[in-house]
Amino acid sequence: VGQYTAIIHDLISQNWVIPPSARNGMTAIVELRTTPVGEIGNYRVIQGSGNSAFYQSVLQAVASNGNLQELRNLPHDIYEPNFRIFRLQFQPEDLLR
Repeated sequence: VGQYTAIIHDLISQNWVIPPSARNGMTAIVELRTTPVGEIGNYRVIQGSGNSAFYQSVLQAVASNGNLQELRNLPHDIYEPNFRIFRLQFQPEDLLR
């Protein structure tokens, strides 16, 4: 589960353009709802740092990804409790690693 979560985080981060107003220490936690074939249905920021440009940039990165094909190969008993609805955390320093 951790490995797939990291892969998904990295895929979304590839599309992420951090706005100039973002600062280290900011956090955006995004909740994603997916389908077993990897489609991202709904997503929303459930916790942000009060900087709308920052969390809008995260939402745009999720929207740009569109599909998480990696979920297609997961067994139902792994997918359903862990990836039907799950959360990812984004911080500006994530892209500096």
